Amino acid sequence: MLPPCFYRVSTKALITKENKVLLIMESDGTWELPGGGLEVGETVEIGLKREISEEIGVNITNRSSQPLYVWTLVVEDQKGITPKVILVFKTDVDSYDFKSNAEESSKAGFFSIEEINNLNLHPNIKELPKVLNVRDLKNN
Repeated sequence: MLPPCFYRVSTKALITKENKVLLIMESDGTWELPGGGLEVGETVEIGLKREISEEIGVNITNRSSQPLYVWTLVVEDQKGITPKVILVFKTDVDSYDFKSNAEESSKAGFFSIEEINNLNLHPNIKELPKVLNVRDLKNN
């Protein structure tokens, strides 16, 4: 049994291009923001850099100092029940030449807010269409 205050912390990258958001397709066919769970002892910065490198093969060049969006959810699967907190950071990368990692993702694409509303989203980001603000899609 988990303690009542336990949350799995997941950091996500909001990578944008031409007012669209980068999403990656997970092995289960759902679309997800790149990023993932922090490992014990990792900082948010190091964890997000590791996840972006593993999932799409690029490097972070800039990240917002604070999350743009934060939400919580509970995931129930074969492993049990996991409360999660999702931290979404505006993130710039050194290349849009993404490399798929078969273990992490099968493809990547940029989607408008309207397109995101029609995608099969991973449970981790079901809240994204509710909080996504068009001003956050602009590249600096």
